[in-house]
Amino acid sequence: MNKKRPFMSGYMLLGILVILIPLFVYMTHDRIKEHERHTMVKELEKGQALIRSFEGGARAGMMNRQWGAARLQRLLTEISFQPDIRYMMITTSDGQIRFHSVPEKVGKLYDNMPKLPADAALNSNDAGREIDSFIFHRIVEQPGADPVFEIYKQFRPDRKKGKGKHHRFMAGFENMMGPGHPKSDKWKPPCDVCPKNKLLPGPGDGHTKEKYYIFAGLSLSKAKQKHQRFISQIVTKGILFLSLGLVGIFSLFVFQGYRSAKSRLTKIQAFSDTVVDHMPAGLMTLDKQFNVVSFNAAAADILGAQPVTLPGEVRRLIEEADQPLDLIQEEVQCTSLTGETQLLDISVSPLSGDVPGAAPEGDVSVPRYMLLFKDLTELDLLKKEVETSRRMAAIGKLAAGVAHEIRNPLSSIKGFATYFKERYADVSQDRQTAEIMVQEVERLNRSVTQLLEFAKPIQMNLKPVELDDLIDHAVKLAAHDLEQKNIKVQVDTGQLPKRMVTDPDRMNQVLLNLFLNSIQAMEEHGELKIHAGMDKGEEQVQIRVEDTGKGIEPNDLEKVFDPYFTTRNDGTGLGLAIVHRIIESLKGEIRIQSTPGKGTRVMVTLPVREEGQ
Repeated sequence: MNKKRPFMSGYMLLGILVILIPLFVYMTHDRIKEHERHTMVKELEKGQALIRSFEGGARAGMMNRQWGAARLQRLLTEISFQPDIRYMMITTSDGQIRFHSVPEKVGKLYDNMPKLPADAALNSNDAGREIDSFIFHRIVEQPGADPVFEIYKQFRPDRKKGKGKHHRFMAGFENMMGPGHPKSDKWKPPCDVCPKNKLLPGPGDGHTKEKYYIFAGLSLSKAKQKHQRFISQIVTKGILFLSLGLVGIFSLFVFQGYRSAKSRLTKIQAFSDTVVDHMPAGLMTLDKQFNVVSFNAAAADILGAQPVTLPGEVRRLIEEADQPLDLIQEEVQCTSLTGETQLLDISVSPLSGDVPGAAPEGDVSVPRYMLLFKDLTELDLLKKEVETSRRMAAIGKLAAGVAHEIRNPLSSIKGFATYFKERYADVSQDRQTAEIMVQEVERLNRSVTQLLEFAKPIQMNLKPVELDDLIDHAVKLAAHDLEQKNIKVQVDTGQLPKRMVTDPDRMNQVLLNLFLNSIQAMEEHGELKIHAGMDKGEEQVQIRVEDTGKGIEPNDLEKVFDPYFTTRNDGTGLGLAIVHRIIESLKGEIRIQSTPGKGTRVMVTLPVREEGQ
C-alpha cells in the first residue's frame, strides 16, 4: 500500500509562492510607478497653470501701461501665498534674481540655476518652436527640507502678437527690469536712443537682448504624503489579494484532499481484503484455543487445502510456548494437509493486550492471534543446490588441473602427426590421415583450453560461414564412430541462408558433441537424423538432432546441462554444459525432448546474423 501523501507538499506551496509573489510585487510596483507619474503630471499641470496665470496678469497690467517693478513684485508675492507654493522668481539667463516671492532674495544669484538648453539642442520633432514656448521641470533637493518640484520657462508675457508690439512691450519690460528697480509704478517708454521710425533695436542702438526665466517651486510634502498613503493602500490591497489567492488555492487543495480522503476511506475495506487475499504469505487468525477463525488464499495454497485445523507441528509449537503468548518466530518442518513435507517459516503474534484495535479480553468469539507463514521448501532446495554447486566448483578446479596436464602429450602427438604428414606427402591416404590427426589434436587442444576457461565468459570469434558445410564437417569427424555401430545418418539442410555469422570452431564443437552423445546413446543399427532449416521466418535457424537411443529419464532431464553431471562411467559431464554455454553466448537456445526407450531430440535455435552485425 502506498504511503499517504499530504494534500499539499512543501514544494507545491513554494512553487505557488514563487509564481504569486513576483506577480504581486510586479503589479504593486507598476501601480506605484504609475501613481508617481500621475503625481508628477498633476504637479506639472499645476505649475504650468501658475506660470500662465502670472504671465497673464503681468501682460494685462503692463498693456495698460500702469505697472512697474513694484506692482510686478507684489503680484509675484501674492501668487506665492497660495498653498503648496514654496517660491516664485524671475531671473536672468545667468541666474541673477530680478523678482522673488521673498523680496530679500532680489538681486542675489540663484545657486541652483539649471543649465538652460539652446534652440539648437531641442529635439528635431520640435522644429519650428522657439525655446520660450517650452516648459521644463525638475526636482530640487533642499537640505533639511522636503524636495521641491520646480517648473521653469523663458518669461514672455507678450504672446508675440506682432514684432512691433513685441519690441515695444519687451523693451519697456527690460527698462523696468533694469538695475535699480525704478520705484515709480508708471510704465516708462522703451528708451531714448531708439529711433522713432525703428520698431526693433538694432546693433549700435545701445540695447542688449536679455532673456528672462520664470521659476515656480511647488512643495511636494502633500504629494509625498498622498503617495505614501497610496503605497500603504496598494501594498495592503496587494497583500489582501495575495492572501485571498493563497487561501483560495489552499481551499482547492483542501477540498481535493477531502475528496481523495473520502474516496480512500470508501475503498480501504475492499483494499484491505484484496491485500489479505493476494499477499504471498499465508495468513490465519486463531481464537483463544488456537482454532482457525479465518485464512487467506495463500494459506490454502501453501497447506494444499482449506485449513480447518492447524498442522500438528505448528499447534504443538504454539501450545508449548511460554504464556502469555508474546511473539513466536520459528522454522518448522511439518506435514501439509495433503501429506507433503514442508519447511514453514512461521510468525505468531497476539491480537489482544496493548495492541491497538485488539479484541477485548473477555470476548472469546473473536480472533486472538495472527499466524503468518511462508513456504521455505523451494528455498531450502535452492540452498542445497548452491552447496552442490560449490562442491562441483571444487571438482571443476581439480578437473581443470588434470586437463592442463593433457596438453603435454597432445604436443607430442601433434609433432608425430606433422612428421608423418611430411614424410608421407606422396601417399594421399596417409597424408590425409595425418592431416586429420593434426586437426583433431588441435580441436582437442581447443577443448582443453575451453575446459580451463569454463568458469570464465566465453570469447567468440564470429565470422561468416556456411552452416551446411559445418554440419558435413562434423558428420565426417563422427564417421568412424558411426561406422562402428552401423548407424544410419540422414542429413536434411533444407533452406538455409547462404552464409551466417557465427563462431565456426564453437559450432563444430557443439555439433560434434551432440552427434557423439547420440551415437553413444544408441545400440547398433540405430538411426541419426539431422535437420537444419529456417525457424520463425528469416530470423532464426534451427538445428534438430534426433536419435533412436535409450533416451533420458525424466529426473535426469533437468540436470543434463549441469557441469559434471553424467550417466556414463567414462563421461566427464562437461559436454552438454559447454554446449549450453556456447549456445547462450551465441544468443541462442537449446532444448531437449526425450522419451525413455524411444530416443532423444535436441533442438538448437540460433539467430541469423548478417555480416557486419
